[in-house]
Amino acid sequence: MLNKFVFLACLMGIAVALPQQLPLGEKSARALKVTADTFDSLSPREKIESVNEMADVIITEVRLLMGDLGLDPYKLPDVHENFTFKPIIITYHGELDMERGWAQDVSEIYRNGNVYMDYTGRILTINVPIKFNKILFNYDYNAKLMDLGPDGSIEGSATDIQIYFSLALDFNQLVITLNEFDIVKIGKISCKFTGNGIIDWFVNLLTPIVTGIFKGLITLIAEVIVRSTLETVIDLLNDALQNIQPPTSEIAQVQDNAIKHF
Repeated sequence: MLNKFVFLACLMGIAVALPQQLPLGEKSARALKVTADTFDSLSPREKIESVNEMADVIITEVRLLMGDLGLDPYKLPDVHENFTFKPIIITYHGELDMERGWAQDVSEIYRNGNVYMDYTGRILTINVPIKFNKILFNYDYNAKLMDLGPDGSIEGSATDIQIYFSLALDFNQLVITLNEFDIVKIGKISCKFTGNGIIDWFVNLLTPIVTGIFKGLITLIAEVIVRSTLETVIDLLNDALQNIQPPTSEIAQVQDNAIKHF
């Protein structure tokens, strides 16, 4: 857990306080413990409802933790890209610099339909589809072709970003393990240029370059931000599950039974 958040801090160029507990505290661990204790007695329909609720608990913790860590909006790295332009015979070389970039709504992740599950030997494997409805980007840019070109701002968006992750929950040991994490789909990416010296043909030249950059940034956000936060939530949940205390009523019952025994 330490290394991944040190990496995040270095990547962002800011200090990130290491989380010691879940945003919702022991509440989430207790909800998962109840699921583990009662899952065998549930009907098939209730099992589906239960795994959906379990996934929602974990996703909510990820979303809240990203907010607590100051990861939304997320500071994007500066980008330098070389490109070429060949109108007829001669090839011209250009450069694109993008600085002071930010991505917004990177914590707005939600479950994207029902969770798929497999339950064998008190080990529950769940496959969870999640998605971003939209991520917004903005950068300051400067583009040059033969030492001439526009500068200003780029506003972009990416929609319908779908991710899948798989968890194994060992109900005997009360341990959660992340098995898989994959980007399934990146939907439409669009960008708008504003500023000085904007020319249509230059915008048409830069648009596919910037679109490709944004696609790479989405992968960065998913793999570095979302996955690392999910892994940390799992670590904290595992710690909480191992240290969870029974309710006061249960402790009193155990004490009463002990007294009666003697």
